[in-house]
Amino acid sequence: MLLPLLFAPVASAAYTHYSLGNLPHTSESGQTGYNDCGSADSPSSMCQTAHVNSVTDFCLWAPPTPGGTVGDTEEIEVAWCTASGHGARVMPQGTIHSAHYLKTPHYTQVTGTGDFTKINIQAGDDGGELDPHGATGFGNPIGSLVFNNGEQIHEWTSFISDHEYCFRICHDAADAWLWCQHIYDLQGCAWNEPGNYGSGFDTCDGDSTEYPPGIYNVNGQLSTYQQSQGPAPTAHAAGKSSNCQAVATVGGQAAVVAPAKSTSAPAASSSAVSSSASSSSSLPIGSSSASASLSASSSWTTSLVSSTSSVLSSSSSSASSDSSSAAASSTLSSSSAPVSTVTLTSSLSSASSTSAPSSSSSSGVPAAGLVASGTSNAGRVVVGAGASLLAVAGALALIA
Repeated sequence: MLLPLLFAPVASAAYTHYSLGNLPHTSESGQTGYNDCGSADSPSSMCQTAHVNSVTDFCLWAPPTPGGTVGDTEEIEVAWCTASGHGARVMPQGTIHSAHYLKTPHYTQVTGTGDFTKINIQAGDDGGELDPHGATGFGNPIGSLVFNNGEQIHEWTSFISDHEYCFRICHDAADAWLWCQHIYDLQGCAWNEPGNYGSGFDTCDGDSTEYPPGIYNVNGQLSTYQQSQGPAPTAHAAGKSSNCQAVATVGGQAAVVAPAKSTSAPAASSSAVSSSASSSSSLPIGSSSASASLSASSSWTTSLVSSTSSVLSSSSSSASSDSSSAAASSTLSSSSAPVSTVTLTSSLSSASSTSAPSSSSSSGVPAAGLVASGTSNAGRVVVGAGASLLAVAGALALIA
C-alpha cells in the first residue's frame, strides 16, 4: 500500500483565504461571534479574529463571560488583545505578567504568564487547547481566524490556563501542521511549545526544536507519540535563541526583571518548565509529561515506513521576520543519519503559499518511495531516521 505523502489529518481540504480588508461576518456554521471586527474595541466585543503581530501586539482566546472553564467554552471564546485597534476586547492592565515572542524557521510563538482571571478564565482552571481543527470539524473557537501582520495563518495552536499561555503560528508550508500540532491537548504549553515562560518581555530570533511536537528519534528511527499510549515522553528542548530585544511593558504591565539573554546552546528541556494549561479533562500538564523515557523496551509499535528519499537538513540560522516563509533555507544531501531539523524539498518550498497541504500528487513529490509494512498496533508510526518529516506526515495520516 502506498502512503499519501502530505495528507494533513484534518486540513486536507483547501484553505479558505481572507484578507483583513475583506473579512466575512462569520466564517463557519454555528459561530457565536464574528470576524469583521473593525477597529473599535469594546469590552463586550464578540470578535473571533485574533492577531499575533509582536510581543506588544497579540491576542489570546478566552471566554466571553465568566463562569466556565476553557474546556467548556472553547467553541465560543473570543479574542482578548494586548493592543487596541482590532475591534476586540483589550486585556485589562496587569493581565500579562511576562511575554516572549520567538521567531524561528518553522514557527513564531508567544509564551508567558499572567492573571487570566482578568479575562474570564476561571481561577484554578488548568485550561485547554484552542486550534483551527476541533473535534466537530470546525475550529475552537468556531469560526476563529488568525493573522500575523496582515497574513492569514491557517495552522496555529494555543493553550491558556488561569496563569499561563502560549500561542504558536505556522506560516503556510507543506509541513506547517506538523509544527503546529493539534492532537496533544493533554500536554499543555511547555510540551507543545517549548520556550521561555519566565519573567520579562522580549522578542528573540531562534532555532526550531529538533523535531516537531510528538516526533522522536528512538534508537535511530523517527517515532510519533500518540496520547492513547499513556504518559508522554519528555518534551523537546527549546532551540537556541539570539538577537533578543527587550521591551519595557506589555499591556500596561511593567517588566519586573530583565529579559532572558540570548543563548548559544539549546535551552534545558521544556519538560522542566512548569506548565499548567492542559485539556478540558483538567489533567495538569506536569502529570502527563512527567519523565516517560524512550527505550528499546517501549511498547510502541505500528506501521514501518521506509524511504529512499534524500534528507533535507535545514539551515540553523534564525528566521529574519514574521512574514517570511516557514521553510528555512536548505541543502540537499543523501543520508541515513538521524535528521536534526528537516524542511521541504525544493519543489515544495517553491509552491505557492496559498496552497493547502493536500495529496502527494499535488505536492510535486512522488509517494512511491514510501512503502508501508508491518502491523498497526497502538498508534505509533516508525520511520527510518534518514526519512524526511514529509514521510512522517504521510504516515501520520493513517492514524489520524
